[in-house]
Amino acid sequence: MYYWDVAITGMGIVRAAGAAGYVKYLSECGHSRPDEYFSEHGHAVVTWRGIGADGQLVERQLTAEEFGRFMAGLDPETGASRWAQRVEPEHVAAVDFLVNGPKEWSILAVLDPGVQAALLRGQVNAERAVLRYLWENGTVQVKQAGRVVRVPVERIEIASVQHFSSRAGDPHFHRHMEISARVWAAGKWRALDSLGARNLNVAVQAIFHREQLRELRPELARLGYEVDEVGQIALLRPVVEAMSRRAAQVERNLAVIEAAWRVEHPGQEPTARILRKWGVLAWEKQRPYKGEPGALDDELAVWAARIGVLMVEHGITEPVPGSAVDRRVSVAEFDRDALAAQLVETQGLRRSAWSRADLEAAAIMAVEGRVRGNRAAVDELAADVVARALGESRLLPSVADGRPSTAVKWWTSPAVAERENELRAGLAVLADDGRLSVVEGAAGVGKTTSLAAYLEEASVAGRRVAVVAPTGAAALVAAGAGVEASTVDSLLGRYGWDKNTAGSWVWAESHKRPREPLPPGSRLVIDEAGMVSQDAARALVTLAAVCGWQVRVQGDSFQFSAVGVGGVMEIAKGAAQPDRVALLEDASDVHRFRTADGGRDEAYAAHSIAIRSGTDPEATAARVMDRATVYASEAERQTAIAQEWAERAHAGTGLVIAGTNADVQQLNGLIADWLRAVGIVTGDTLATTPRGEWASETISEGDIVATRVNGVDEAGHRYANRERWRVDALDDAGAYLISLDGRRELRLSVGAAREQLQLAYAVTGYGAQGVTVNEAVLLVAEGMDRPSFYVGSTRGRYTNQAAILAPDGDANLARAQVEAILSQPGADTGWRAADLAAAADRQRMGDLVDMPSRHVPAIGGGQVAEAAEQIARDADWPSEVRDPHLFDRALAYLDRLQRQRAVDAGQQEASLEQLRGTLAKAIDANRQAALKVASATRGVGQAEKATKAAQEAVLAAEDRVRHANPFNRGSRERDLTAARDTLWAARQAETGQRARRAELTQNAQRQQEASRRLSHEVELAETHLGWLRGERHQLTLDLMPLPGVEYQQTYSRADLEALRDAWLAEPQPRDTADPIRAIIDLVNDDRHIADLATPSQWHTLADAASPDDLVWGGDYDKPWLRGMRQPLLGWLDQQANRLASDPQWHDAADQLTSRWTTIEQASETRRAELKPSPPADTPIARHREPPTLGPPGPDLTPGW
Repeated sequence: MYYWDVAITGMGIVRAAGAAGYVKYLSECGHSRPDEYFSEHGHAVVTWRGIGADGQLVERQLTAEEFGRFMAGLDPETGASRWAQRVEPEHVAAVDFLVNGPKEWSILAVLDPGVQAALLRGQVNAERAVLRYLWENGTVQVKQAGRVVRVPVERIEIASVQHFSSRAGDPHFHRHMEISARVWAAGKWRALDSLGARNLNVAVQAIFHREQLRELRPELARLGYEVDEVGQIALLRPVVEAMSRRAAQVERNLAVIEAAWRVEHPGQEPTARILRKWGVLAWEKQRPYKGEPGALDDELAVWAARIGVLMVEHGITEPVPGSAVDRRVSVAEFDRDALAAQLVETQGLRRSAWSRADLEAAAIMAVEGRVRGNRAAVDELAADVVARALGESRLLPSVADGRPSTAVKWWTSPAVAERENELRAGLAVLADDGRLSVVEGAAGVGKTTSLAAYLEEASVAGRRVAVVAPTGAAALVAAGAGVEASTVDSLLGRYGWDKNTAGSWVWAESHKRPREPLPPGSRLVIDEAGMVSQDAARALVTLAAVCGWQVRVQGDSFQFSAVGVGGVMEIAKGAAQPDRVALLEDASDVHRFRTADGGRDEAYAAHSIAIRSGTDPEATAARVMDRATVYASEAERQTAIAQEWAERAHAGTGLVIAGTNADVQQLNGLIADWLRAVGIVTGDTLATTPRGEWASETISEGDIVATRVNGVDEAGHRYANRERWRVDALDDAGAYLISLDGRRELRLSVGAAREQLQLAYAVTGYGAQGVTVNEAVLLVAEGMDRPSFYVGSTRGRYTNQAAILAPDGDANLARAQVEAILSQPGADTGWRAADLAAAADRQRMGDLVDMPSRHVPAIGGGQVAEAAEQIARDADWPSEVRDPHLFDRALAYLDRLQRQRAVDAGQQEASLEQLRGTLAKAIDANRQAALKVASATRGVGQAEKATKAAQEAVLAAEDRVRHANPFNRGSRERDLTAARDTLWAARQAETGQRARRAELTQNAQRQQEASRRLSHEVELAETHLGWLRGERHQLTLDLMPLPGVEYQQTYSRADLEALRDAWLAEPQPRDTADPIRAIIDLVNDDRHIADLATPSQWHTLADAASPDDLVWGGDYDKPWLRGMRQPLLGWLDQQANRLASDPQWHDAADQLTSRWTTIEQASETRRAELKPSPPADTPIARHREPPTLGPPGPDLTPGW
């Protein structure tokens, strides 16, 4: 049996071993019989890949039986068990990754064969890259000397399946990549650390995205489609919206059909025929297009017709081929240090501690979206950015001497601690002044009632009160009490705070104030403080301290935490004076829950406190099961909940809570469909616009909806993100909404309604926080955290139910699932808590330790490998064909460049002489300016002397006045006045001289700066002239590979001639170090770019036999490559025919022959599409030599 959970986007856990669970798992993917799943209309197969101790990637196909063994944790070929103990249902058998991308990619893959080939190629490359990443970074736990340590894996295997459509029948090119949870490490088969794999998932998803986008970019550019940094295509969004709306409807239809079938056939699994019938029935409900699913080519034609109609309906025209603009910068232009610093700051705002995988994911996505260049250079840049980011990070104190694996979150930064320390210091200042109070209460204790009493007390005292909350919905609750209320972001913005590029709050305009600022002595209430980040709280506390406000912090640290580093409630409780802290967290404080007769439900109040604290998970989980329903399939659960809760949800007395946006949207659609089917909801409809994860929905009059943003309507009425409303009317002017309590009205235009509304019969936990209804049901998901479970279990006054999914509806497995949720730690509450968690993780799981095995089982290649061995054993390799004209195009290219350089050098010399003349004039002007400054300086000196003499004359006159007698005092005073006038004139003259000197000095400085710039330009021009006079050039990528020639190195004509002569003079190699490997690589199309630089080995020829390598690195055909390929393919074809005569090798020979025929046909087809080689006299665009890459980052070997 199995478990399937999607705890993180694109990743799931497959539990259980055995054939029954294997078949059931396949049926969850839309098929039952393995051959149906493998073929998907005969176009997909199961591919097995493995990497062993030697690091070589081996690939082959699996039969249905072999895939069954693989999924059961057995050796695919022999069936030998890889388990060290009895297999239990909860054991992890595999980790599932989904390789996909934006919907636009699949749409274009339907319309254009080139995009289709690139997308499929990118998904295979992504799978290979991820497998290698997991081989390099995956770990297992091993006991060593009485302690547990992490040990790197030495052998890891996957099996994958290519699919082209979604369960709803829309184009969706994707691969299911199953990582076997049984890996080889430290001398035996062991369990892969699935928790570590979860932590690596963020980097895995980034690699998936990068590899697909790299293959797609050239094709999209060819067609003229522009992509943003994450690869989305804005032009096709209307098509995506229309298809997603229809796909969501089909998904709901399938869920209803499947649930009804399972009720009628308990304990059975649907056959492939039944599954196909379901698909037909689901599409026929209001189906806009006809045509049964068949071969892939037929489906592509149907899809293409649908897409074409949608493009016409939305007025979308195809762009001009080649018109797309690549706005990415080059590798040399990119600022590595700036990105590294931004990554560390961003991580520090999101979490207290992070892993290397977190930094790798962020770097990969940022670099791939912003930087252009060859693959190796871009990868080096991303790795260097990660190295620099780790250099700015620090290991947490408790694990500072440890050796972390890539997956563990042991890294932090000084800024994280500084931010928390600043918050603590600000709260301490408020507490010392008696301006800090804290109220923490569990769900249902009446924090809102307590706030009302606080507001009344403030009003009596004549104090203004403002309430801030992290969400608009929470702020509006406070506003309903008649108090000033806003979001945290809004308040900080009004007082001059703003966010930097990483998202941290900075006081950009410290003197900015709103029209009516809160005066000193006012009271600031931080509501739902558990959801406020430390960074935002730091800004609020700083603002309160400067403005002289009192602060009240209230919330619940056990409910949802901040989107970022939290723990504000705990820090505030520690800072406040003990008599200013109110804790309402006993069962006796909880007043929300009621029995059927309206009395206080003390038992459930105590139960809610047990869920909140996580104490005694086993007993608490048992009590949860008393109110839980267990379902065997997701379709049954969703359909049953939708039908049972639809009327209650529509009445506003009931609420459905789910863990993910996808589940919420599916449930909302099912409930809305049911309400329309029974006639409860009727009237006009409105189609919403997709946004992020949310597909388009159909909203009717009478539906319950939620607004998706904070805003103000046409009449000035405020509304909040996740606030729930009832649609009162829809017309051409827009939507009229009424709040569920009937107290408020809202009017949105048609455009605003499409953009900002979504169905809200079901909500996520974040949407449910702060909401109280009569009845609520929580859809429990494996991997759900304790805060989500706590919030979802405390929304109902009279009833709080749980709907749990478990294999075969097993109640024991359901209880174990709930117990695991209740045993989880709380949310991120700061670096100190992260330090304790890291210490506990190290104690439990250990450091990364190298423990290589003496022997690692070799990976077999199956029949193909055996056939390769037989060919290599029985036949000699053919002579290599060497083309004496191989270097001719490169030599001609150098000659054209040299001629162009000669022309450019002449122009550069003339420009240089002109610059030198300009520089000489500037230097002469500098001398003249310096002479003027010197003259002005002398004038200032003379004026200073005159002023000094005048001052002395005034002093003397004043002395004479003091000693004058009555007879001569008048004349002495007249003398003093005259002396003072003279002093005034002298000072005026000195001021004038100083102003003149300052003006002349500034002019001289400007001229000197201009001279320096001219001098620098002359130096650059001289350097460039020297380069133009040189004879060494860099070859473009389309001229490669050439024996002995390395990309990004420079060569003269003499250099290339010497390399050519040496290559032609070398002995003709008669064999290769690994001919078997060469044949396997050829058959499996396992290309390695590095091998293409290896001079003339058969490895290179085998790789060159790939049809894609025919145009490797450019658009021009390479006849010499085809000439080298033909001898190898012809010889291999002969050997395969000889081998086929032996019945033992017949099947393997067929595989070889089929593969080589495909290569030859694809090569000829591709050749017909290629442009001819450019003529010899085609002008070459001038360009500078590309700069060398920056120095590598610090040594990041484990233990650094």
